[in-house]
Amino acid sequence: MKVWELERAVWEIDGIRIVIRAPIDMIVEAAEYKKTAADSSWTLKELAEKRINKCVQPYTFEFIDGSGRIPHKVSRLPKVRGSYSK
Repeated sequence: MKVWELERAVWEIDGIRIVIRAPIDMIVEAAEYKKTAADSSWTLKELAEKRINKCVQPYTFEFIDGSGRIPHKVSRLPKVRGSYSK
């Protein structure tokens, strides 16, 4: 899966924007990215640890909220998801 495809999958499945710090056409190990949305009780840190980190190694990434800022990692998913509709 290419970097841009993983970014799109996270948006479409989990409703969260990410930006991966890698060339857009670089291949990442994301074939096993879950097909169901993450639990609403999770924080961004949990989403990163449980789903995204293993897919983007050795690259890094950032979450981006609806205002274009990087939210704090302890933010809950519903709060960040809600920021896109404001």
